[in-house]
Amino acid sequence: MMKKLVGITIAPGAISCRLVCAVSLALALLVSASPAHARLKIRLVSLAGAPPTDDKIVGGGNLDDIMKVAAGAWEDVFRTGSGMWDVTIYYQWTAMGTGWVWGSEQMLAQGGNNPVRITESRLNFNNQSEAAQWFADPTPRDSTEYKRYTSYLWNDDRLNEDVPVNRGRNFTEATGDAAGRIDLLTVAIHEIGHALGLDQNYVGYKCPNLDEFASCGVVITAPRPYAGLVIPMKIQSSHLADDEFFQVDEEKPLMVQDPVLGVRQFISALDALAIAEMSKFDRPNLNATLPLPW
Repeated sequence: MMKKLVGITIAPGAISCRLVCAVSLALALLVSASPAHARLKIRLVSLAGAPPTDDKIVGGGNLDDIMKVAAGAWEDVFRTGSGMWDVTIYYQWTAMGTGWVWGSEQMLAQGGNNPVRITESRLNFNNQSEAAQWFADPTPRDSTEYKRYTSYLWNDDRLNEDVPVNRGRNFTEATGDAAGRIDLLTVAIHEIGHALGLDQNYVGYKCPNLDEFASCGVVITAPRPYAGLVIPMKIQSSHLADDEFFQVDEEKPLMVQDPVLGVRQFISALDALAIAEMSKFDRPNLNATLPLPW
């Protein structure tokens, strides 16, 4: 059963602090002796490449700035947890054909033992597509080009209790250059999601076939929230299932196969939980949203 919750979610703002008092040596030693909590660190490396020509991209923004916002969004989701998580992501504009192909991710390395995680990945963004123009947001830290923000809930009745989980945080009713075009920020956040665990070549990727589904599913396990939740996935694809479970384009999670024209898809709880399960991250922030204003 699906439910829609319409409204604006106010994201907690980033708070910066300045140390204004001295810390005693004893206190410093005590803090240094305390167990450190790991968090996701994404290191971005631009490989440049030729950007799309003016007839294929509008808005005036650039991939470098958009990638920084996309990486920061995922770092907010995985800001406190256990086990080291350091990922280097190379990215570039490249020729990928003129059809409905917008981006791709290729795992380059995985390692560590607490647990094994993807450590290097390369993202490609198509500079050739003629299916629709890119929208490169010149102010990617807000979503003011979209008039409506909606949060959608999904109830998994396979749990012992009926727990509604956020399945989509999307910005719609695009205006100006964003209208009717593919949002570059959405695709950047999506491809980074693959680099964090939704990659079939990653040793942690698991999607068992389940009797309840015609596809496979990610089963969320403790200590992650909503243990027992089953997230439907597409067979032979590193994406959440879309057509069978999330039929309305504007309501779909970020990690479905295709972006939606004129929609900015942000990280939902389902997206975050699926990746947290794959990469064995124990405390994902399921309330992360792009900062105000939008």
